[in-house]
Amino acid sequence: MTNSILAIETCSESCSVALHHNGAEFQQISTEPRGHADHVLPMVEQVLAEADINLKSLDVIAFTRGPGAFTGVRIGTSVAQGLALGANLPLIAASSLAVLAQGSYRETLNEKCFAALDARMSEVYFGQYQLDSNGLMVALQDDQVASPNIITCAEEDKQISEQNKWYTIGAGWVNFSEDMIQRFKYWNIQSQSEQLYPEAIDLLTLAQWHYINGDLLDPAEALPIYVRDQVVRS
Repeated sequence: MTNSILAIETCSESCSVALHHNGAEFQQISTEPRGHADHVLPMVEQVLAEADINLKSLDVIAFTRGPGAFTGVRIGTSVAQGLALGANLPLIAASSLAVLAQGSYRETLNEKCFAALDARMSEVYFGQYQLDSNGLMVALQDDQVASPNIITCAEEDKQISEQNKWYTIGAGWVNFSEDMIQRFKYWNIQSQSEQLYPEAIDLLTLAQWHYINGDLLDPAEALPIYVRDQVVRS
């Protein structure tokens, strides 16, 4: 990475902020589910201080726009929008499930991933991702919210082989383990990653490519994506 990027992730029970600057990366993580509003700005200040830069020295701010907990998604979007407006910076928005999948690749080097977060209401946010030639985990279909037993996939059971191994990551696989395992019983599923939530350090990887390709948002265009129409305020 050659650009200075601040990344903010608040969509899940974990809240994290990461910074890439001059070849170095910094990250702060908080695991207090209901403390995101209190922690995210001090965490931003901390990583900037560690790099000895200010907001106006950045090239771009990246954030996860969802899916995830209603309050967390709103916090991340509004904080990124406010910081970008104040520093006159563009934004990059990414799916929280894409960030989670990127974490799976960083951790395991497995090129196929089923990412799932707990969506409450007996449902999961689910995404199917595969590595591309740029080292990015890209979606094979739109992220979805569904009960574990009715999740749809881009590739169905008949295409499975020993060479087609899928790694699993995210709290959805832990909190709905029996239902998820039953749904994918015919798939070649690998062991569950220990990483439960998206981390901002992986958002940096995605943001770098968005920045190079000019996939930038004006701060006024920063909107959350909830995936479901009925949101759970948590």
